[in-house]
Amino acid sequence: MQSRRKQPEGNCEGGVFVIEDSEVMQRRYQAVLEQNRIGICAIVGSGREAVLLAPRISPDVIILDHELPDGTGLHIIAALRSFCPEASIVVISGVITASLAQQYLAQGVCRLMGKPINEAELVHLLRGMLVSQRQSVATAG
Repeated sequence: MQSRRKQPEGNCEGGVFVIEDSEVMQRRYQAVLEQNRIGICAIVGSGREAVLLAPRISPDVIILDHELPDGTGLHIIAALRSFCPEASIVVISGVITASLAQQYLAQGVCRLMGKPINEAELVHLLRGMLVSQRQSVATAG
């Protein structure tokens, strides 16, 4: 599936990096984030695209779909963590089982959400994560 890419210009610092193969969901995330004035770092449609782009960006939050055309979110978390170690990761999928949840949480995922998404809950969660990330940077710097 072709992705509706929103690529960063140069290095992207802060904001949300969306990794989602469904074009419908990509458009929905983009609309929800833009309507709520939450910065979008990039939107890609596969694990391969995410891993290739990750070294060039520094998102505060990563929204990661579990089922991607070239594997699962579990397969790319280590790479995402190596390039974006400070980013909070939220996995959103319609197929999260208790076993998958344990695997994701063991890899440091902050939150798992089911589909269909509750937009108000997602916005509230992302705003909290973004504030927390910025406070961490301010205290560290």
